[in-house]
Amino acid sequence: MFLFVYLMICLSELKLRRKWEKERPEVLVFRMWLYPYLPAAVTIVIAAVLISMLFRSDLRIELLQGLAVWAILSIIHFATRRRQQTPSVGDDVGEVNAGAASALDRQPQQRRSPR
Repeated sequence: MFLFVYLMICLSELKLRRKWEKERPEVLVFRMWLYPYLPAAVTIVIAAVLISMLFRSDLRIELLQGLAVWAILSIIHFATRRRQQTPSVGDDVGEVNAGAASALDRQPQQRRSPR
């Protein structure tokens, strides 16, 4: 199961880092070693290990259970994502709240002195 987690981390690194380098470079405070070669190589190795698990009878059940859990979680993710993207009556309230939150983020933080 951990292989699926590490695979998603590598795929996210490959996709999101490229996107953030273009759109929001200030977000990237940690430099990834050997990017994009290292995440791509690790992705290939993890995929090879998962494929090899398919051919070993003692590991096949673990792979199939992991794929089943991954499929169920993906279905739940896309179902809830679609529901969140559907506009509702209260959307304008959410925009006002988001605007207020971003205004608060821009205000300088005041330190409290210890009493």
